[in-house]
Amino acid sequence: MSPDIVQLVKRVFENGGLVAGICHAGSLLVSADIVEGRQVTSYPSIRDDLAKAGAEWIDAPVVNSRGLVTSRRPTDLPFFMKEIIDFLSA
Repeated sequence: MSPDIVQLVKRVFENGGLVAGICHAGSLLVSADIVEGRQVTSYPSIRDDLAKAGAEWIDAPVVNSRGLVTSRRPTDLPFFMKEIIDFLSA
Protein backbone atom coordinates (compact mmCIF):
# COMPACT_ATOMS: atom_id res chain seq x y z
CA MET A 1 0.00 0.00 0.00
CA SER A 2 3.02 2.28 0.27
CA PRO A 3 3.23 4.54 -2.79
CA ASP A 4 7.01 4.73 -2.34
CA ILE A 5 7.36 0.93 -2.48
CA VAL A 6 5.01 0.65 -5.45
CA GLN A 7 7.12 3.22 -7.34
CA LEU A 8 10.36 1.48 -6.32
CA VAL A 9 9.13 -1.86 -7.67
CA LYS A 10 7.93 -0.22 -10.88
CA ARG A 11 11.26 1.59 -11.43
CA VAL A 12 13.36 -1.51 -10.74
CA PHE A 13 11.26 -3.52 -13.19
CA GLU A 14 11.29 -0.83 -15.88
CA ASN A 15 15.08 -0.65 -15.60
CA GLY A 16 15.52 -4.39 -16.14
CA GLY A 17 16.14 -5.33 -12.54
CA LEU A 18 14.85 -8.46 -10.88
CA VAL A 19 11.45 -8.22 -9.24
CA ALA A 20 10.43 -11.30 -7.26
CA GLY A 21 7.25 -11.94 -5.30
CA ILE A 22 5.78 -14.86 -3.42
CA CYS A 23 2.31 -15.58 -2.00
CA HIS A 24 0.24 -12.38 -1.97
CA ALA A 25 3.00 -10.15 -3.34
CA GLY A 26 1.15 -10.23 -6.64
CA SER A 27 -1.08 -7.50 -5.21
CA LEU A 28 1.94 -5.19 -5.12
CA LEU A 29 2.86 -6.21 -8.67
CA VAL A 30 -0.65 -5.28 -9.82
CA SER A 31 -0.39 -1.91 -8.06
CA ALA A 32 2.97 -1.32 -9.76
CA ASP A 33 1.26 -2.05 -13.11
CA ILE A 34 3.92 -4.55 -14.24
CA VAL A 35 2.00 -7.79 -14.82
CA GLU A 36 0.20 -7.09 -18.08
CA GLY A 37 1.32 -9.54 -20.75
CA ARG A 38 3.40 -11.54 -18.27
CA GLN A 39 3.04 -15.07 -16.96
CA VAL A 40 2.84 -15.19 -13.16
CA THR A 41 1.88 -17.39 -10.26
CA SER A 42 0.75 -16.52 -6.75
CA TYR A 43 -1.29 -17.71 -3.84
CA PRO A 44 -4.51 -18.87 -5.55
CA SER A 45 -6.74 -16.33 -3.80
CA ILE A 46 -5.35 -13.46 -5.92
CA ARG A 47 -5.40 -15.34 -9.24
CA ASP A 48 -8.38 -13.34 -10.52
CA ASP A 49 -6.81 -10.01 -9.55
CA LEU A 50 -3.67 -10.84 -11.54
CA ALA A 51 -5.70 -12.03 -14.54
CA LYS A 52 -7.81 -8.87 -14.52
CA ALA A 53 -4.57 -6.86 -14.54
CA GLY A 54 -3.57 -8.64 -17.76
CA ALA A 55 -1.35 -11.43 -16.50
CA GLU A 56 -1.55 -15.07 -17.48
CA TRP A 57 -1.77 -16.99 -14.18
CA ILE A 58 -0.07 -20.40 -14.07
CA ASP A 59 -0.31 -22.95 -11.27
CA ALA A 60 3.41 -23.73 -10.87
CA PRO A 61 5.97 -23.55 -8.04
CA VAL A 62 7.80 -20.71 -9.78
CA VAL A 63 7.38 -18.65 -12.93
CA ASN A 64 10.04 -16.41 -14.47
CA SER A 65 8.60 -14.03 -17.03
CA ARG A 66 11.62 -12.08 -18.25
CA GLY A 67 12.83 -11.03 -14.81
CA LEU A 68 9.49 -11.06 -13.02
CA VAL A 69 9.85 -14.09 -10.76
CA THR A 70 6.76 -15.24 -8.88
CA SER A 71 5.93 -18.15 -6.62
CA ARG A 72 2.82 -19.48 -4.88
CA ARG A 73 3.64 -20.19 -1.22
CA PRO A 74 6.45 -20.83 1.28
CA THR A 75 6.64 -24.54 0.38
CA ASP A 76 7.78 -23.39 -3.09
CA LEU A 77 10.77 -21.50 -1.66
CA PRO A 78 13.42 -23.96 -2.93
CA PHE A 79 12.21 -23.40 -6.53
CA PHE A 80 11.74 -19.66 -6.00
CA MET A 81 15.21 -19.13 -4.55
CA LYS A 82 16.90 -21.24 -7.24
CA GLU A 83 15.25 -19.10 -9.94
CA ILE A 84 16.37 -15.89 -8.22
CA ILE A 85 19.94 -17.16 -7.83
CA ASP A 86 20.02 -18.30 -11.47
CA PHE A 87 18.77 -14.89 -12.65
CA LEU A 88 21.32 -13.00 -10.55
CA SER A 89 24.14 -15.32 -11.64
CA ALA A 90 23.53 -14.79 -15.36
